[in-house]
Formats: sequence, C-alpha cells, structure tokens
Amino acid sequence: MLETGEIEETVAMDDDSIVVTGKVRVYQKDIRAVQLVKAAIAVGMETLLNHAGTAPETVQNFYIAGGFGNHLGLDSAARIGLIPIPLAKKAKAIGNAYLDGASMLLLDQGNINKIAAMAKGSRHVALGGNPAFNEAFMEHMLFPER
Repeated sequence: MLETGEIEETVAMDDDSIVVTGKVRVYQKDIRAVQLVKAAIAVGMETLLNHAGTAPETVQNFYIAGGFGNHLGLDSAARIGLIPIPLAKKAKAIGNAYLDGASMLLLDQGNINKIAAMAKGSRHVALGGNPAFNEAFMEHMLFPER
C-alpha cells in the first residue's frame, strides 16, 4: 500500500479503509496497529545495536525465531522500517528456537557448558523507561518514504 500510494508514510489515507480483495478491507486502525508494533520492534533492535556498539552492517548473522520469522516477508519488513535493510539481507528464519534449544540440551548434556557460557556472556538491556527508546519510538512510527 505504501508502494502504490494508497497510504502515506504518516499513514494518512484518502478513505476510511482500503479494499484488499472482495470483502476484505484494511482500516486505518489496522495500519496504526502495525505502525505501533513496527516502531517498538525497530527501536528495540536499534537500542540493542547501540548498546552493543555495533551497526546493522557489521552484524554477521541475523536470526528470526518463532512463527513470526517463518511468515515474515523480509523485503516488506525492511520496506516499512521494521528491520534495517542490512539486517534483512542477512536474515534467516529459524523456527521455534526455544524448543530446538531445549531439545538439544535434553538430548546432549554436553551442550550445558556452551549454553551456560552464552548465558554468562549475555546482558539484560531494559527498554521500558529508557529515554532514548521513548524518543526513537516516535521517530519510528512513520513509515520510510518511497
């Protein structure tokens, strides 16, 4: 809809809704919901990258877990600003990573040291109440221009 000009970067629409096909319509409130989720995810990724002191271009692998990743159109996600373009080019959907990891640990206890090392090397980054997160959130509400 951004590509065809049916909605603008600000989510302004000429009509109350857009016909997708037949009786299926997309309403402005639906697009606003996508806009909110998109901003939260995009700013979360930006905050984590900044906290790690790295840029999207320097990330070697970008894995997207869960059903979200399996059904996500990476080009479209990059187009609306959900994922930085450099990360979208490196993205790989890996399905249910939580279940796969738990299964690997149960089937091979030798993985416990590897998992413990990963846990020890990780850091918690609080997003809620982070002033930079709140400021960037508003900026990411807009969809990128064509």
